Amino acid sequence: DGEIEDIESLIFSLGSIKSATNNFSEANKLGEGGFGPVYK
Repeated sequence: DGEIEDIESLIFSLGSIKSATNNFSEANKLGEGGFGPVYK
């Protein structure tokens, strides 16, 4: 196909991420990926 398509990225504030993960609680950690911890 060869076409390049633009996509939009979502931007989240640190405050909203801390709130969603309960301040990066270990209880919300799913594991580690190539770019760091992964939280639910």
